[in-house]
Amino acid sequence: MYTAGGDTFHESIRELNTGNLRFTYDVVEGVELGVSAQAGGIYNDYLQSAELTTTLAGHIIADFSGFNLKAEYIYYNYNAKGAKVDDAGDVTTYDLETVQMGAYGFNYPVAAEANMYVAGLAYTIPVDFGPIKSIQPYVDFTMIDKVNPDYVDTYHLIPGALISAGPIYCYVDFAMGKNQPWLTDNFGVGLGQSVYRGILQADVGLGFEAGLGIVILAIILDRLTQSLSKK
Repeated sequence: MYTAGGDTFHESIRELNTGNLRFTYDVVEGVELGVSAQAGGIYNDYLQSAELTTTLAGHIIADFSGFNLKAEYIYYNYNAKGAKVDDAGDVTTYDLETVQMGAYGFNYPVAAEANMYVAGLAYTIPVDFGPIKSIQPYVDFTMIDKVNPDYVDTYHLIPGALISAGPIYCYVDFAMGKNQPWLTDNFGVGLGQSVYRGILQADVGLGFEAGLGIVILAIILDRLTQSLSKK
């Protein structure tokens, strides 16, 4: 709750009665297609009423020649309502453009409606370095296309590698992004500022090339190792 211009705004909301469904189909061996949906209520404590919130998604997972490809499209709409109470006590409802979320001890606004595009490419290299049996270089990319034209889109890119040693595994990666809330100096900034930032300051374009370079280099080294072993 907050006040502005003599009016009081009530935006305390919470999720209620959420359910989801998921369906997958193996097109051919190693290729999976799937769709999923989630629906529930977003309850405003002041209005004592809930609105329907929905999420829809489609995905593909493919394994071929040591590669693993994942891609997904997601649409979500929180459809949350706020309430404005003026000096006369009249109540007006309005659509919330953002919803508050929290992480790492901070809260920050998230666009209430958006399209998300997610893609990941990985390549598994069998190795025999003591307990280490495989190394999987990968690059993951996410774009959040916010429906509100006043908000800038968010980009998130993570090149890295998964190192596996039996039941123990370790991810080593470099997170970078543009308009990504937890990669800015001011945690929570991400709706209206055009900011490129990585853990060590990076450009998304260069980072994407670097991520692909890691995967390509790993493939070349793997093929070279196989060639030498045959000789």
